[in-house]
Amino acid sequence: MMKFAMFGWYQGLSLRWKLTLPLLLLVALVMYMGIHAITTSKILGGSVATIAKVNLPEIQLLIQADRDLFIVRTCGLTLTWFNIYIGSCVVNFTCFSANAELIEPILGK
Repeated sequence: MMKFAMFGWYQGLSLRWKLTLPLLLLVALVMYMGIHAITTSKILGGSVATIAKVNLPEIQLLIQADRDLFIVRTCGLTLTWFNIYIGSCVVNFTCFSANAELIEPILGK
């Protein structure tokens, strides 16, 4: 009986309390989880606002810079190809004009 001496107080409870205590424990656990979820959502909301105000414009600038570098690289390759093959009249004017159209708004800035 030494082993179960720790639960002696539980054996002395009425049936009402033996059913109520686990339910109260579950209610306390659900309330804790709800409060934790609310505070976490507020923290995440602040982080989302920071991302939207600070990081998105920076990402937009990076995307624009990447696009501009791609256009310049493509134009450079086209011009190199144009210079190499001009003697044999194998010139791709479609590619050249497409690159010229892409770079025109950038030069207009």
